[in-house]
Amino acid sequence: MAGFMDDLTRRTFLQSTAAAQAAPGGRPNVLVIMFDQWRYDCLGANGNGLIKTPHLDRLAAKSLRFTNTFVQAPVCVPSRISYLTGRYPHCHKNRVNYTPYRGAEPMLQALLQRAGYRTGSVGKLHFRPGTNAHARTTGFDMVQLDDGCPRTDRDSDYAAWRQRNDPLAREFHYNDTVKGPGNPFRARIDRQYTPTAWTGAETRRMLRELAGGGAPFFLFSSFFKPHAPYTVPAPFDALYNDVEIPLPRRVDMDYIRTLPAPVQRMILRFKPAYGTDRTLLQWMWRSYYAGVTMLDEEVGLILAELEKTGKADNTVVFALSDHGDQMLEHGLFGKNVFFEDSVRVPMLVHAPGR
Repeated sequence: MAGFMDDLTRRTFLQSTAAAQAAPGGRPNVLVIMFDQWRYDCLGANGNGLIKTPHLDRLAAKSLRFTNTFVQAPVCVPSRISYLTGRYPHCHKNRVNYTPYRGAEPMLQALLQRAGYRTGSVGKLHFRPGTNAHARTTGFDMVQLDDGCPRTDRDSDYAAWRQRNDPLAREFHYNDTVKGPGNPFRARIDRQYTPTAWTGAETRRMLRELAGGGAPFFLFSSFFKPHAPYTVPAPFDALYNDVEIPLPRRVDMDYIRTLPAPVQRMILRFKPAYGTDRTLLQWMWRSYYAGVTMLDEEVGLILAELEKTGKADNTVVFALSDHGDQMLEHGLFGKNVFFEDSVRVPMLVHAPGR
């Protein structure tokens, strides 16, 4: 349905939205599934013939698939606040990570809450302060929080859950890897205790709870992966062992000197990574792909749960990302630059019957 965008104007979009509100079963539910650091080209439906994303591809086949979605900032917090407020970073003032939300710009969940929606969030928000209580002040009725970083584990509902349920939780961190042959990014943690599995399970639980009420709902399901570190549990760690993924071209100092000075400083800060061993880089890409495939499986489970609730025909589903990942394109890992790899992201919008 990507071609539908050719005929879609702001006026027709607003008209279709108004019609949906007036139709029987109007006031649709909204389910947003967000990945963190998901590149546009790492989705089968976007033309990648190597990556395995069957559930997302099926969703894409019946969705509006955007081909030119560019986020407003190539870093988590500013991008997420822009998504939720509809404002540029210079308006909402969150230009970098770990900056407090001022509250001057109302967020989507607050507006929907005022309109009578029940609102919930599972997984990563990256607000500051990064607490469950603060997240509720932004308009969420229900929150299960995990920002995915060791520095935020003390406020993580996932970290507390793992301590209660994983018998090995006190022996190693959830990002620890297995030493030995094979994928160097193979996670030591069992799949069922990973942040990805927890976020998926909590999303399905909250979805059942919200769908059981009489009010329309807004559910924000936010996964930390495929964000670095590229740890991935078995069996996903071996999924791409025999796949040779095309790698970014090598760059050297001659190339780096041709880039704008701020980009040069970013490439050369700390311990420069532009010379990363190519075998290690191949494993990084394989593990990144594996992380996306694991997420795809969770998406399939969430959408199946939505069907079971009987609310699928009146729920608008979004699948998107807060930003991309350089993955050593131009000699950089991570993001923080306005190269296409960092700011162009997948976006799928499924609005049944609309």
